[in-house]
Amino acid sequence: MIERIDSAVFGPVPAFVRISVRLMDVDPSRVVASAGAARAFLARAAAAARTPAQDDERLAAWRAAYEDVGLGADGVPPTTALLAWAAALGGIPSQGVVGDLVNALSLQLGAPTAAYDVDGIEGDLWLRPSRGVESYETVGATTGRPNVVEINELILADSADRVVARAWHGSPGRQAVVGPHSRDVLVHIDQLAPEADPEATGAAVGRLIGGFAGARAAVQVLDRGRPIARWPA
Repeated sequence: MIERIDSAVFGPVPAFVRISVRLMDVDPSRVVASAGAARAFLARAAAAARTPAQDDERLAAWRAAYEDVGLGADGVPPTTALLAWAAALGGIPSQGVVGDLVNALSLQLGAPTAAYDVDGIEGDLWLRPSRGVESYETVGATTGRPNVVEINELILADSADRVVARAWHGSPGRQAVVGPHSRDVLVHIDQLAPEADPEATGAAVGRLIGGFAGARAAVQVLDRGRPIARWPA
C-alpha cells in the first residue's frame, strides 16, 4: 500500500506533517481485555483537556488551515470538535479500544488523529481533492446509494475512489472503521508543523496503542519533502 499527500495540500499548508503509524497483527483477544483500561485512559485525557478558547493558537491554526484548503469557514477541525465534546455533558462516548486511545491522544497532543482498518482500504490511500466521482458512505449507513462528493473537496480516498474520510479526516467512511476484530490498523496524527520529533511521536503512539492491542508498530512520516510512504503488502 502506498500513502500519498497531494501537492494541493502542501500549496496552502506547506508545513503540514502526517505521522502514519501502522499497527500489524493486532490481537483481538487483547483488544477485548483492554476495553476498560482504554476507556479509563480516555476519561483521564478528557478530564485534563480544557474547554476550547477562541484565542487558542493551535485551534486557530487548524481553522485557518481548513479554510486554506477550501473546507470553508464552517468546517470544524477534529481537534475543536473533540474538545467541545469532552467538555459537554456525558463526555466522549466509547468508540472501542483503538478509537478511545486515538481520541485520548488527540486531546493530549492537540492534533487531529484518526484510525482506519487497512483491510477496508482497496489499493492505495491518497489525501487529495475529490474529482466528483468518489462514493462516500457514512458510518451509520446500512442500505441505499452512497453519497457523491463534490469536486475539489479535500478527502482521503483509496484506489477504488471510495472515500475513507471527508473533511480532512473529520468524517470517516463506513468501510474502514476500526472494530474489535481489526487486525491491521493505520493511525494518522496530523500536525501543521512538527512540534517535536515526529518519528519519536509516532514511535510513542505505536508503543502505547500497540501495547493495548498486542500489535507490532511501524512509523512513517509524510511531509512536503517526502509526500509518499510505501508500506509492504
